[in-house]
Amino acid sequence: MGLFLAAILATPLLAADFEGVVDIKMSMVSAAGVETSSGTSRISITKDAMRNDVFAQTLLGPVRTVTLVKAENPNLLYKINDQAKTYSEIDLSQPKPPEPPDAEPYQVKRLGEEQLLGCNALHLLVTYKNTSNELWATKELLDSATFRKLLARTGRTGAEERMTKAMKDAGIDGMPLKSILTAEDGSKTTMQVVQVEKKNIPAWTFEIPAGYEKVSAILEAAGDFRAQQEQRRLEQMMQKLPPDKRAMLESALKQKQQQSPP
Repeated sequence: MGLFLAAILATPLLAADFEGVVDIKMSMVSAAGVETSSGTSRISITKDAMRNDVFAQTLLGPVRTVTLVKAENPNLLYKINDQAKTYSEIDLSQPKPPEPPDAEPYQVKRLGEEQLLGCNALHLLVTYKNTSNELWATKELLDSATFRKLLARTGRTGAEERMTKAMKDAGIDGMPLKSILTAEDGSKTTMQVVQVEKKNIPAWTFEIPAGYEKVSAILEAAGDFRAQQEQRRLEQMMQKLPPDKRAMLESALKQKQQQSPP
């Protein structure tokens, strides 16, 4: 995943000569057709740093996260919590837990080439066991390894790297402009870039605000895990509700989302 500092000092952090912002919309829909979360992401990109501002409306309420990575130390990911005025650091160079030697490989199939938002994109289908990911990838903004830095987390496994490797082995690289992930249970996660804007970004965008306290990444990850578990329990509960009660709950959640803009 990471790039050596010496290489970073010699070349730009990014695979493409792009500086600006990329706006993304995301949504998750359960197998029963219930939208369990939705949100937006804004990725700010320069040759020296990247920042990802995410806002999501979940069954547990609104969630905001900020991740930051700099060329001066590309194996260090900062996670900023503006609400608590804290930040944590994730070392991307740390070895991940070993995977089983018989781990099933990802299968990559090319479906064609398309133009999305002025970018050349490869249309792909990536499958793994009973999951599938239909996506449109481009290198004109970020390569896949650099993009995945912003998505890194404590306690990650090697599955993401195996997917990236499978794509590279097939001669494919790049970040997704659109992705439709269908899980084994039938739930779908959709992500789509809705705007790409070239612009100059001030350096302070990539700084941790003064006065923010450093906290343990492990403790923060434990809190994230508990929230994810509670989110799953609520999703399962909604799937079991009668259609009329589920519709009422969905309406309430959408109203709450409209009252909590990013």
